[in-house]
Amino acid sequence: MNRKFSQWIGLSPKKFSQVVRFQNMLQQISRRPAGDWESFAWEHGYFDTSHFIHDFTKHYGATPAVAAEEYQRMSDFYNPAYP
Repeated sequence: MNRKFSQWIGLSPKKFSQVVRFQNMLQQISRRPAGDWESFAWEHGYFDTSHFIHDFTKHYGATPAVAAEEYQRMSDFYNPAYP
């Protein structure tokens, strides 16, 4: 199964699940109040915050707090408040 999955998808099942989990976190990070990383990590299958932050930083290149701030700025840019 692993060989077929890798052949058809191009990633191992484990790596694919990591990518899907990371994409899910990116979608939800913009809707999350900053600083509540412990419950955010728990909701996404991590048992401790440090493992979550390490894994997130490995994929994103910055901490979750930085990503949340960047997503907030992008949201303001693409969805400006009209008077």
